Amino acid sequence: MLVDGAKDTVGKLSRVFGDSAYDSRVIFNYAAGVGPEPVIKPRMNSTGRSRGSYVRAQTVREFLSDPQAWKEKHRYGQRWQVETVFSSLKRMLGEHFTSVLNIGIYNEIISKVFTYNIVEANRNACRL
Repeated sequence: MLVDGAKDTVGKLSRVFGDSAYDSRVIFNYAAGVGPEPVIKPRMNSTGRSRGSYVRAQTVREFLSDPQAWKEKHRYGQRWQVETVFSSLKRMLGEHFTSVLNIGIYNEIISKVFTYNIVEANRNACRL
């Protein structure tokens, strides 16, 4: 799963953010078992009954009681910031790689991120 890959690369994770597409018992149970808190927005038609995932049921009940308070408590609004950067990066520099080996792909990602940062820094400097 993505969580394993992130843990291997980054180290200890405290939260795993996801939108409604990740709302499943399997993902909630996996994230809760591995350690990071799952901050996954439940689907609007979700029910607060457990049905095999106590963590998901607890999240659904908390979310349905006051969605705005849930978002603020779990800082769910941070997710869009990350998605905006990824979207901008892919739109500006493309989302495909020419490299085949993992080290080449890694180097391409690093160079794209550096390029993105330079362009954004120049763009912000021109606004001043």
